[in-house]
Amino acid sequence: PVVRLGDRPALAAVVTGPKGRTMAMAHQLFQQLDHMVAKHDCVALTAAAGRSVAAVAELKRSAVSAESTLLHRRYLGLGRLIEPTESCDGQTEDAAGTFEGAGETFEDAASVAQFSEAVINADSSGAEATVRRLFIRCVDARVSDVRLVETGFRSFVDHVSARLSLHGIPVELTRRQLHGALDRALAWPTYDLAVEAMANELALFTRQAREYRHDPRNASIMDAVDVIRRNLAGEVSLESLAERAQMSTSYFSRLFKHVVGEKFKDYLINQRIELAKQLLRNTSDKVYAVAEAVGFHDHHYFSDVFKRKTGITPVEFRHRSREGES
Repeated sequence: PVVRLGDRPALAAVVTGPKGRTMAMAHQLFQQLDHMVAKHDCVALTAAAGRSVAAVAELKRSAVSAESTLLHRRYLGLGRLIEPTESCDGQTEDAAGTFEGAGETFEDAASVAQFSEAVINADSSGAEATVRRLFIRCVDARVSDVRLVETGFRSFVDHVSARLSLHGIPVELTRRQLHGALDRALAWPTYDLAVEAMANELALFTRQAREYRHDPRNASIMDAVDVIRRNLAGEVSLESLAERAQMSTSYFSRLFKHVVGEKFKDYLINQRIELAKQLLRNTSDKVYAVAEAVGFHDHHYFSDVFKRKTGITPVEFRHRSREGES
């Protein structure tokens, strides 16, 4: 019997017979169904076989197994019957997929740099090529769990947005456009189709990014960012930067957060903490000297801020960094 599942466009078929012949029968049934739907344009039939069971009461387990195996279509493609993968102990492999290298794949510094450079140069084909390589890695790693891909790509977008913000492209724009493009792309059943679906949206994003880069208001914010980064040890105020940009303090503050993605005060502190990490890691200066070098005149306050941002004190950070090197 073939029954239609009410909550999605799928058919569940129960194939009965001698254990050695059920898979051959499943392939025959798939060919018949595939022939039926071939009459309709733009329809691709993909099926997955679940684990064989010996009793009707175990059919649910087989159905769950088939649904899990069907996720393999993301890297195997469409238009086929996917058989269950047996591991060495005879148990069906978890088709949800494991992707231990998900973070490394999407947070690859070279890919982040390549994508960012493509966007800065308004090269939509270059941006698409980078994204395509990331998804090819998902295919090579046989990742079927789309949640892992989504998490990895969002991390990639966060790294890209931080890099692009230094070139006048607002963090909010990068995240909104690329997260939206990803959500719509992953609705497609395979990674190949997902990349094709993202192509037009990546082209749109690069055009919008170029427009933002040529906006003189953004140029003023990027000038302010440069002033901050060159004067972390000195006095840098929101008022002085707003005056330099010939804007009101309130408007400059709103525009700064829109472009950079952080409030002025948060950005200044975070940059000072990052510089402090470098000094703690690479010098033997006392904590109070490091504090003064990054614009904190009270080293006790510096230690409090550092621990709030990193979870450990400056002394602990230095100790752990050196332990890691050794």
